[in-house]
Amino acid sequence: MPLHYLKEDENFNLGVWKIEEQESFFLETLQLTEFDKRELDAINAQNKRAQWLASRFLLKKLLGTKEILHLIKDQYGKPHVDGSKYYFSISHCRNYAAVIISKINCGVDIETIETRIERIASKFLYEHEIDPGDENYCTKLTIYWSTKESLYKLYGKKGLTFKTQLLVEPFEPADSDTLHCFIRVNGKTLPFDVSYQKMDDFIISYVTGSFEDHCT
Repeated sequence: MPLHYLKEDENFNLGVWKIEEQESFFLETLQLTEFDKRELDAINAQNKRAQWLASRFLLKKLLGTKEILHLIKDQYGKPHVDGSKYYFSISHCRNYAAVIISKINCGVDIETIETRIERIASKFLYEHEIDPGDENYCTKLTIYWSTKESLYKLYGKKGLTFKTQLLVEPFEPADSDTLHCFIRVNGKTLPFDVSYQKMDDFIISYVTGSFEDHCT
């Protein structure tokens, strides 16, 4: 079983699955609801279907259940497991799927380190955050982007602007680190710590936190 990475914490479990199986493996293992079958049938690209199946397989594995997963979506499109006490978040890229489950709200993102991200840096970073002369420029941009994606998923609602509402304090790239970040929304600047890990040629970032903690 290609469980590429597993992190177990008091409040969350995080897993990365390297997709090497045929689609039939997941279909034989998973018990899909009629809703899930329709959703899967709407996906034509083979790699996207594999990602969809692997992420649900990994979610079920982290939850430690053999029961059928009944996924429901809220008004913003964020999925939840019906009847579960856990929050979860899913991400995938290429032949990897990442899932985090948590007792509180959470977000996860996995991104391949590729130079094409340099072309869109100005769309999600301020000018003073962009330094093409940095020898780790591409990796740093990927960490920025992945961190903001995790925050966006944690927030769980649409409409946030990555450049102005999802903020990351200055950092230097490392193999792993925890970054001080902020979500600026509704006249408030809410702090969250986002952790990331560099694995091979990709970055995985994750965050847990409760917005209720900021409601005083």
